[in-house]
Amino acid sequence: MKPVYARLTGMLLLACGLSGPAQAAPDFGRTSHPEVPERKWFKDADGYRDALALQEKTGVELFLYFYRHDLPDEKGLCSWFEKRGLQEGDVKKLLETYIKVQVQLPIKKKDQPLFSTFRFNKCPAVFIVPPNGWAQRCQVFDWDNRRPKLKEQDVLVQEFLKKTESAKVSTDWRKPQDASEGE
Repeated sequence: MKPVYARLTGMLLLACGLSGPAQAAPDFGRTSHPEVPERKWFKDADGYRDALALQEKTGVELFLYFYRHDLPDEKGLCSWFEKRGLQEGDVKKLLETYIKVQVQLPIKKKDQPLFSTFRFNKCPAVFIVPPNGWAQRCQVFDWDNRRPKLKEQDVLVQEFLKKTESAKVSTDWRKPQDASEGE
């Protein structure tokens, strides 16, 4: 009777997901800020302005995502990226550490300056925008023989982290130099 009990207990543990060690949350070297909503996406140019105000307060990078659902070729890529790139696994967890903004194209005429700031030809277009420094465009697709292939989850995570670090450049270029410094 003991072997049957042991097998049943083992099957129960497997069914409940308790058989192996618990999966630890991935460590990206980043933590979420308590004032940044983990799951909220700011929308369009007005949301971008709200996100910039929150960024100024918290110092957290923006994850800016431009998408288009009105052109058939770009609609497919944006949907693919949203379903397979943004909503799964480690990318979803990593995004909790950013202030997230979605901007749907085409945008209204009054919001044209936002589009002019981030120049691109095709969607989806993803940028990491630091509080100080340069916005960095992230490539979410590999193009092989003119056919798109969405990057794997771990590659997307590395791309976003690399661009986040690249965006943190010195902002000394913004300050005028004192003429007496060079002497």
